[in-house]
Amino acid sequence: AHLALFHLSSGTSCLLSPNLDRQACCGSPNGMWQGISCWDGVYSRASCCGHISEEMVRDSRPPALLSCWGAGFTKEDCCHSPETGMFLGCWDGSGLYSYEACCSHSSSSSPANPSTPWSTGNLTALTRAVLSGQCVQRPGLGLCAKLWLAGISGAVSLTTPQVQRVAELLATGWSQKKVMNHIADLHPSFAVSVGLHAALAMVDRFAGQQQPLDVFQRIADLLQLYRSYLVFIDPSVLGSDPQAGGMRIADLDEVLRLRFRPHYHTVLHDTLVERITDLQESGVSQAFESKASPSYAGAFHELLKALHELKLDYVPAQGTLIALLRYGTFPVGRLGDDKWDVVDNDAEVMILLEPGQTPEQVGRRISLALEARGWPPCTNPHFNKFVCFSLHWQVPCKIEMYFFKKDHKEKIIFWDRTCSEQGDCTYSDGFPLQFWGGRMPMDVVYPFSRCRVGSAWRIALCPHQPLRILRFWNHGEYERISRVQPPLQSELAAAKEEASRARPPGGRKDASGNLQRGNLQLGTPEVPLAVPAVPPEEGEGALQIAATLSAAIPSTPVPVGQAGKGEE
Repeated sequence: AHLALFHLSSGTSCLLSPNLDRQACCGSPNGMWQGISCWDGVYSRASCCGHISEEMVRDSRPPALLSCWGAGFTKEDCCHSPETGMFLGCWDGSGLYSYEACCSHSSSSSPANPSTPWSTGNLTALTRAVLSGQCVQRPGLGLCAKLWLAGISGAVSLTTPQVQRVAELLATGWSQKKVMNHIADLHPSFAVSVGLHAALAMVDRFAGQQQPLDVFQRIADLLQLYRSYLVFIDPSVLGSDPQAGGMRIADLDEVLRLRFRPHYHTVLHDTLVERITDLQESGVSQAFESKASPSYAGAFHELLKALHELKLDYVPAQGTLIALLRYGTFPVGRLGDDKWDVVDNDAEVMILLEPGQTPEQVGRRISLALEARGWPPCTNPHFNKFVCFSLHWQVPCKIEMYFFKKDHKEKIIFWDRTCSEQGDCTYSDGFPLQFWGGRMPMDVVYPFSRCRVGSAWRIALCPHQPLRILRFWNHGEYERISRVQPPLQSELAAAKEEASRARPPGGRKDASGNLQRGNLQLGTPEVPLAVPAVPPEEGEGALQIAATLSAAIPSTPVPVGQAGKGEE
């Protein structure tokens, strides 16, 4: 998982973000896609476009075992003694191919697939050259490069075991002798091709297993070698065409990217949890409370700027909406006497799509806009959901974006639907729009109101009827743990009078969740309304919201990843 994070953050792949589209980038005359530059000073259209063999990439899934024998490796040669087999390169370091596994009486043909239909004579010769020390300096290095090219040209896959074990033998030897960069200086395409083959072999072998301590660094060094020397490699040899001297570098780049991509979401989430846990266990009792709100509000402000630049409609939802209504910030509000109300541990936003827009298209654009601000790429764990992590802030925040569609003719907002040719539509009535049968009236959200985010000059769009959303979200989830309902006018008057009597000039009222100057400033003369009043029948003015949400959620920190907000 940490290798996936390294691969993600170190720029060791042609596509610097998983949210970039290769076809669009390669087809763009100026190398831009969705307003974002596809290439940096290392990667370019010349080095990243037109070199991938789709067949080679498709066939390079995590490897299955091949036969111990065939095409250059014979039982007679390899099983003469363990030392002889090692000298001839018969065995690999993973234990898949070993003297014990292949030379016992019961293993004349090791389990697995038929042998590959190509000669490994060149790789056998290369193995002998490696073991005799001929592949570390001229003139032997040139011969080793030719043997390597001849060997990989006949391989049926990037994961062919014979190729991978020779690659590891070379890479390990160069690393131990501390000549890796020297080899790359003399023959960059040879060194990078060997390095990426070896990296892929180790990634596949140790995937999901406990790794030796040095494996991460070995793979990271090989990936960094690729980035450092790509500019010195002739683009004509990046592909897999043997007639052009192809070293398969482009295909290896793509296969490694595909290996790491499924782990992005997990590793980003785990990194967030580790950092927050370290802060909470740092021994400073108020460290999290005092630092979380500025970090979360700052990250949320960056998201809002990106959404406004992209001209997208949005509103906060779930715990984020509650925190903004209650305190004008999130996730932590101050209650007085050094008491804090940790309302939520992440942020949730509804993205409202126009007809013709898709979650994947818009989610990628949002991610790239955030990446330009220093965020790691957002992930797409669900077809209607993107998740982003503000790892560049002191207290990182997870932001979940749920995508909804709008039908202006029907005046509804919906999650998903299927329609017949006659125009009859069936709506998805699952999370979170169950109450509305999957068809939320548009006037619940439009026209937008405004919420403060930490200060009066940071403003977010908010729903027209916020309590209505909270009351009916996910079958009334918040009504079960909160008082999400319009109060009686008499209750409001009594609460306001009590707050005025008990509050000293410029001070706070010591009451968990009642109106407090400096925290719940909604509707006071000093600060604009966070949520303007809405039609009288709803009874959802800003003052009502502040009062009714005063005891919404227990004022205790919530463990990361355990806030119950009713996800699918």
